Amino acid sequence: MIRKALLITAGFIALAVGGIGIFLPILPTTPLVLLAAACFGASSPRLYAKLENTRYFGEYLRNYREGTGISKRAR
Repeated sequence: MIRKALLITAGFIALAVGGIGIFLPILPTTPLVLLAAACFGASSPRLYAKLENTRYFGEYLRNYREGTGISKRAR
């Protein structure tokens, strides 16, 4: 129970910092979104599914899962 709460909290923190990274090129967005997805995947399949279906972060996760890498637009 505590592990699940810690993973969810870490996922939201990584997602928030990754979201800021969309607008600030100093912060790496993709690794932080992947970290958030890993945290959500290990703790809450519902949150992982929501993250995977978002407009902004879903592309990062789909590209990683399919092995296509980061799109030129995202770079």
